[in-house]
Amino acid sequence: MQQDPTLLYHGRTHEDQISQLLLIPPHEHKGLGLVSISLAGRINYSHFVLNPSKTSVEQAASFSIDKVDFPLLCLGGLSRNDMTFICVAGVGKTVMSYVRCLSASPRFICVLRFSIFSVVSSIAFVPSEIASTDWSFQVYFSGQSNRIARYSFFIKRLADGNIETAVTARTQFNGNVPFNRFLGIAENQKFLLSASDTGEIRAWSLDATNKLVFTLEPRHGNDITSLYVHNSSGTLVTGGKERCIKIWNLATKNRVKLVHSMFVPGIVKSILIVGDILLTGGSDGFLRSWKKVDDEHKQTKELRLDDNNAVNCMVLCNLDGVDMVIFCAGEAIGMFRVN
Repeated sequence: MQQDPTLLYHGRTHEDQISQLLLIPPHEHKGLGLVSISLAGRINYSHFVLNPSKTSVEQAASFSIDKVDFPLLCLGGLSRNDMTFICVAGVGKTVMSYVRCLSASPRFICVLRFSIFSVVSSIAFVPSEIASTDWSFQVYFSGQSNRIARYSFFIKRLADGNIETAVTARTQFNGNVPFNRFLGIAENQKFLLSASDTGEIRAWSLDATNKLVFTLEPRHGNDITSLYVHNSSGTLVTGGKERCIKIWNLATKNRVKLVHSMFVPGIVKSILIVGDILLTGGSDGFLRSWKKVDDEHKQTKELRLDDNNAVNCMVLCNLDGVDMVIFCAGEAIGMFRVN
């Protein structure tokens, strides 16, 4: 990461605080597509392109996907070929699902609405392909309930070009705590990870049994505020309300080793790993970078991204050969170069 990252883009894209971002294929062949949701209940799509000199990013297009009458907290999705499927949910019993088929239209169509918990705080997708014209995958939901829900979706492209979408199975299992705030997928270990408001992190099998495999120790002393899985390195990073970051090693099957634990200046709301650098976005609007030195992580940089709002989400992307981090804070989205 550069010593002083320069913003390539910063712009207000919502009327209220943005809660989450999702990268998807752009509706044109160049650039990147980004779905964002807000506490005002808006779901927006934006298309960004890098200018020819690669010194700034421009918003080439944007439109509203939908507007609901309750705050949105979580967003997840998958893309395959020219199709994208997303789910959004929040402080309301309804989960909305949308499909976009680029060969037909850049617009999203709401295909399913269903109810689970009074508050849904996290969504995790597990893909599994069937055939070239069919697509199936599982989606996990958690929130203000002692249950975790698993839904199986099926999408089929019909001969006339239309899309058929259905829920083929749904089940719930005991999540052991009143509120599982975050979910993550450890792809190599085939675990579903859940983080609770009591500081506990659990690993569940991704097969039909969804049995509890283990609980991570030592747990956080308070509410968990962020969870990030870096599958290529087998690393799990969690942040707690007690302002502690825990870095876990997921590389060994059925056993997770706590590598390091450290206290940070602000409550961590978002986490990202870029190469050998750990990035944290705080409730105080600061981006902090950490580098591993011997057996500890040392803070190397601190940058204020927003004066009044938390850095709620960060995602890593590559736009025309430029590696960059996209973040949201308040009503705005920003981007900065990391190479």
